Amino acid sequence: MSILSLEFLALAAGVMLVYYLLPLNIRWIALLCGSAAFVALSGWQSAAHLSAVALIMWGGGLLLQKKKSRLLLALFLILDLGAMAFLKYYPALSGAQWILPLGFSYFTFQSAGYLVDVCRGKAEAQKNPLKAWLFVGYFPQLSQGPISTWKELGGQLMTGHRFEPDAFVSGFQLLLWGFFKKMVITDRLAATTDALLKGGDLPGWFILGGVILYAVRLYADFPGGMDVIRGVSRMLGIELPENFRRPFFSQSVSEYWRRWHITLGAWFRSYLLYPLTTSKAGIALGKAASKAFG
Repeated sequence: MSILSLEFLALAAGVMLVYYLLPLNIRWIALLCGSAAFVALSGWQSAAHLSAVALIMWGGGLLLQKKKSRLLLALFLILDLGAMAFLKYYPALSGAQWILPLGFSYFTFQSAGYLVDVCRGKAEAQKNPLKAWLFVGYFPQLSQGPISTWKELGGQLMTGHRFEPDAFVSGFQLLLWGFFKKMVITDRLAATTDALLKGGDLPGWFILGGVILYAVRLYADFPGGMDVIRGVSRMLGIELPENFRRPFFSQSVSEYWRRWHITLGAWFRSYLLYPLTTSKAGIALGKAASKAFG
């Protein structure tokens, strides 16, 4: 289901209505039912894979809470990330045809981060399997992220939020701004850039103009989708992390990557790069590289 579709807007509106009618302590059930409906409408592949990942995350979290074992953590991460790698690369290698689950990279990384945080003692394992499912299956962020940690999102999902007019209006404005970026800028530029980038007999400066317009198209497309997602969540009282922060205004390549897909970069730094560089092997490699290259 596209976040620009009338079905998505109708689902979001229905979830908001039920959410604010329910008592505070069970408002998370409205999010759970809305997310389950979204996943079910996206196809059985999405529902089956997401539920399997949620089950691994829930069971793995409980075991890692009792016994913080790196070997056990590695086993659950292999199950979690291995399934994603299989779904992503096996069809390309074998020629098999199947429909990939919606947003499987995002909720897989999110569940893997949760397992690592529980093993590190930075997060409490969730005992309720339905709440664990909601954490990975929260419907606004399934299509294109962001990738949240349990600390950022878990508490917000499980704690009921009161209706705040200012936050609701701010979220609605962000939602409209996202639709403008996606439907007015991106969709209008799509046909033009596709034609210009085909080249043919067009002059070089014309094709260069197409490249620039394509960059504008990308700039509006990805952040526009995130505005829609964050806007819907803000209307529910849930604040998702920012994923794009004017990346094309960066003054260096490194700054650009800190502003583009922010949560993905943060995930790799927290759960891959930092553990590797601070391990014994990483420190030894760093010292050897320092001697060799200065």
